[in-house]
Amino acid sequence: MNENPMTTQELHYWIAFSAFLKIGPMKFKKLLGYFSSAEYAFFAPGEKLLQAGLEGKLVEEFFGFRQRFRIEPLLKALERETITLCPVTSPDYPPLLKHIHNPPFLLYLKGNAALLNNNFTVAIVGTRKCTTYGLQVAHEMGRDLSCQGIGVISGGALGIDTAAHQGALPHKGSTVAVLAGGLDEASWFPKDNTNFFKKILAQGGALLSENPPSVQAQPFSFPQRNRIVSGMSLGTVVVEAPKESGALITAACALEQNREVFAVPGSVYSPTSVGPHN
Repeated sequence: MNENPMTTQELHYWIAFSAFLKIGPMKFKKLLGYFSSAEYAFFAPGEKLLQAGLEGKLVEEFFGFRQRFRIEPLLKALERETITLCPVTSPDYPPLLKHIHNPPFLLYLKGNAALLNNNFTVAIVGTRKCTTYGLQVAHEMGRDLSCQGIGVISGGALGIDTAAHQGALPHKGSTVAVLAGGLDEASWFPKDNTNFFKKILAQGGALLSENPPSVQAQPFSFPQRNRIVSGMSLGTVVVEAPKESGALITAACALEQNREVFAVPGSVYSPTSVGPHN
């Protein structure tokens, strides 16, 4: 993608495409390659969008979205919520994330922007339904890594994710929570962590998402979020995870991205250690 500075108007059309969730990074890259700008792609006729590689049904849905879409409410929400933008063409875009095969074309950030440029980051992930042992390991690992200047990345979920963020928090500017929904407070997920997300921001951390304000987390949002968690990190540590767990999706993403995967051993009798042991 073009590394030249982007005009404000062009950035507005990147925002527009990010709000149409059925066009993800790969399709957006195709459109940008074909039309050379998001603005041209946004107003393109149907036959051109088909030539650019979109399917017919998707083009129809996009036309409906295009008629309804207004940029002004989104821009007001970004200003009101102090959310900043980081397109993949920006020098501030997380360097490790840029090298995965489907990096988000636009990131939304709330909090400490400098954290995006930390090349030494580790993801700590695990289940919500964790044991006291898992919480202790995640907290101490978050604390010890951040003491060494290593950024701690996780998904802001209850359980292991929160413990890892909490461990890192005392070291200012050392943790990023990647959320599955928008970064406006009304869209934060999980709701039970609302006060904790405020604490992350107050203590120099950051919240990150590829979704614009007012987008609620959906089931498909979490695997997409997980690829960002692993993609921003040199390695992913799975602390506790049952056989079927989102943390294992993050580990699989890390392997696909050619990153390290680490597992914390636990009791052979504990269901939450089945994932790490595998």
